[in-house]
Amino acid sequence: MWSRPGTVLLDCDSAASAAIQKRLRTFLLRKDVEISDATAEWAAFSLPSWAAGGLPAEATAVVDPRCNALGYRALAPAGSLEPSADSGGYTALRQRLGIAEGTAEITPDKYFPSELNLERLGAVSFTKGCYVGQELTARTHFTGQVRKRVLPCFIWNTTVAPERAHDEEAHRQLSLMDAEGKLLAGRKGQAGVLLTENTGDSSAGVALASLRLEHAISPESTMTICTADGR
Repeated sequence: MWSRPGTVLLDCDSAASAAIQKRLRTFLLRKDVEISDATAEWAAFSLPSWAAGGLPAEATAVVDPRCNALGYRALAPAGSLEPSADSGGYTALRQRLGIAEGTAEITPDKYFPSELNLERLGAVSFTKGCYVGQELTARTHFTGQVRKRVLPCFIWNTTVAPERAHDEEAHRQLSLMDAEGKLLAGRKGQAGVLLTENTGDSSAGVALASLRLEHAISPESTMTICTADGR
């Protein structure tokens, strides 16, 4: 979020802008607040640390609040900055850090904040007043009952991508194999779902996956990727 005189700007995925505005308007109870799309006036950018010094006077840059390794997040008047040609490099870095972003990677309303590592990225407060979902979020955090998390997966000698279908939820399934290479059946064989295609060199790329921690951190586990029809 960015604070300007009389205005608060929300940096969000453009594909989710309409849904976010609709959700925020449900909480406008006799408040003199106007919610609108400011894309035509402002643009947000990710910048490497070395580039943060050459911004226009009207622009603002801060260290990315999610993780210092991501560099800077900048806000500038629309059209005053050209998007970086190395967007793939930023995406690869972000995914190597295990940070999911946008509706292309995260299905809205499917995950708890802790499953997306949001409490570790500065996106969840455990000290402020009430907010929607606070009780469950706090209980999950303080009891340590987090069974799934988004994690980076390093993939060798292949290029993989999540399957897309009309329900937008047909991600490739990550399954477990036993020591003999046989797929485990049933719930114990379900390791998680792949959220992104692997980036970087195809011989050792990285992808994001939502994984069951009991399987992901087990030294005996070997994960494989198979489609819904078992191929």
